[in-house]
Amino acid sequence: MCLPAAGPHPVLRHFWEFPEGWRQHVGDPAELTDIVIWYPDETPFPTGGAELERRGGHVYERDGWGRTIRRREGAHFVETLSVAIPEGTDPDHVRFEAPELDRRYLTGKADPSVTFADAPEAERALAEDKRRYCVFGKTGGPYLRSTYVRGETQFLMDMAADPALARAIADKMADHLAAVGWRRYAAGVFTQRGSGFTMTWPTTAARCSARCNSSVCSFPHTAA
Repeated sequence: MCLPAAGPHPVLRHFWEFPEGWRQHVGDPAELTDIVIWYPDETPFPTGGAELERRGGHVYERDGWGRTIRRREGAHFVETLSVAIPEGTDPDHVRFEAPELDRRYLTGKADPSVTFADAPEAERALAEDKRRYCVFGKTGGPYLRSTYVRGETQFLMDMAADPALARAIADKMADHLAAVGWRRYAAGVFTQRGSGFTMTWPTTAARCSARCNSSVCSFPHTAA
């Protein structure tokens, strides 16, 4: 693994995983970046997650996307057994939990699965990061997250056979993600100098930035 010199400008080096072998060669990942990203819990049903059972070397769970999933113990990838908006369900009749829910904002940087015990603990950790880094917030985009609540195959079929339904699901998800993103930004949790909020879909970013005075903040995004 080779990392280029940082140079005079702030650098974001962000790793979903950082094997111990990398650490031995390049050092502590916390020392390799000027920017850190904090993630709210953007799932529609953050209070609904639970492990259901363990059987035959598999773990069965209900996650924050409303899915029932199965995975091998210790595995990363999952098999989706059921979804929150199955075929025949009107998406308007499925209520997502409120963007204002406090527990959404008890998650930390890099790994959304890491949560703090309460808001004061999260605020202390965030304050420390603000002293050390430029802090960004992040939500994702509605395409991938729509597949979580609809099912990947079914959502692709909707896009081909029922575009109006696919649009309704994606709009519902985009509105939700924008509301979560705005709530995180409006709480004033980011540094006053060089802060921002990144969203991985233009539609979501546009909806969120529409709530915001463009002379005060902006919402950069990628099309991924």
